Amino acid sequence: MIKQSSSNPLISVIVPVYNTEKYLGRCIDSILNCTINDFEVILINDGSTDRSGEICRRYCRKDPRVKLYDQENAGVSAARNKGIEVSRGEWIIFVDSDDTISHDFLEIVTRREYQKQDMLIFDHTERKKRLKSGRRSKITGNARIIKIGKRANSVRMIKKILYAKPLTKNGNTNLRSPCAKAYKKAVLDRYAIRFSQDVFIGEDKLFNMEYQLRAKSCIYIPRTVYFVEWRGDSLTHRFQPQYVKNYYMFQKRLKMLLQENKIWGDLERAYYENILTAVTEVLVYGIFNPRSTRTYEENRKLCHEIHNNEIYRSAYRYSEKTGIIPRRILLHFFNRKNYMAVNLICRLSYVVLHKVR
Repeated sequence: MIKQSSSNPLISVIVPVYNTEKYLGRCIDSILNCTINDFEVILINDGSTDRSGEICRRYCRKDPRVKLYDQENAGVSAARNKGIEVSRGEWIIFVDSDDTISHDFLEIVTRREYQKQDMLIFDHTERKKRLKSGRRSKITGNARIIKIGKRANSVRMIKKILYAKPLTKNGNTNLRSPCAKAYKKAVLDRYAIRFSQDVFIGEDKLFNMEYQLRAKSCIYIPRTVYFVEWRGDSLTHRFQPQYVKNYYMFQKRLKMLLQENKIWGDLERAYYENILTAVTEVLVYGIFNPRSTRTYEENRKLCHEIHNNEIYRSAYRYSEKTGIIPRRILLHFFNRKNYMAVNLICRLSYVVLHKVR
């Protein structure tokens, strides 16, 4: 590992790495090509079995701003947490190893007028859309300060996360993801905010909600600085045998977070709406996924477990009243235990979602 300098950088860019040799060089180059130098790049090689580790070491030898930490495979949450622990910057930025950032992302974070904020939120887009347009990103409006330390604003922000809504009508923010954002290291450490390592889908939501409950203020900067590489084989979209177990763990952790911070009464409906959306994802990607090796009877048993779940039964009353039409149709058949129809809808949905991309 390259010896660190005595002075601390202003920004730490944390990149979890796992078997992304096809994209990794492009990702690191986009960071190193930024218009400032006051940053470090922390690569956490999470037990990669391809050439990712070799690529990381090559960049370490070439640029002293790049630091590499190897660990046995423990998942993206453990990798991000390791990055937070070893980081030295005032600001923390997360970049996935298959994505890229704009040349001015880090420079914007260093601007003097933003240093008193606890969080900076930016826009993102898919990388292929950026390449197709051929246009450079530009600021599309005025920066907007949000005092999230006030209860009403905190509730409003978390409600947007639960409903998967952007921050503004015309913006392209993803409040659930840690990407396209800048966090204050001091806030993360003061309140011991870390990614949950026993929840592998939904851990980003928990992390962002906990941070926003602790932060005093943030600012939304309407500029597209983050470019996502959509991959059909990503963790979110591939078959996960433990998806159902993860779903139960996530819903309990989420409810506990809202209750501990005394905002459950304000967000009870939004919580159950989020649970219903999570159920549709579980059905499509975790139970009736075309790549599943389980039998139909095993899938039926998992569906019965969901029906018998206390939290789902509480959410049931919203299932046919709100939400997008495809979700309402799927849950209509699911609630009537017509699993043949559910199986067909899930398989068609899986195919359509991947063809659209």
